[in-house]
Amino acid sequence: MKVAVLAESPSDQRLVYILSNAVAGGQLELAGPPLEALGWPHLVKKALPAAIPAIHHNFPAIAALIVVADTDLTEPHTPEHEPAAATGGCRWCRLRAAADEALARLKLNPARRAPLAVVVGAAEPCIEHWLLCGT
Repeated sequence: MKVAVLAESPSDQRLVYILSNAVAGGQLELAGPPLEALGWPHLVKKALPAAIPAIHHNFPAIAALIVVADTDLTEPHTPEHEPAAATGGCRWCRLRAAADEALARLKLNPARRAPLAVVVGAAEPCIEHWLLCGT
């Protein structure tokens, strides 16, 4: 399955792809243009809302977009937050709300066999801690 990855930095994007591919049993292929986000504010306000329509319309072979950000010790996500809110301190909710809003504005693309899937993750407190899991 072809995927695109969006994270706060290029090194985070590569790490997210490596971890996602390992979880998927090596079935993922990184595709599409390099997606750049320069930290949290740019990721949630500009990069994610721009990436979803760009992938949907220009790269129909990409089945999913994986988005991950550090929580940086902000409010952790809990089930009480559902449905995800675009405001507040939970970064997972803000990412999910931004993705849902961008997905809702998409027009039909006949070249696409299935809607673009968007997977959102929030690394608590930061993605570097994922690397230390089990140590």
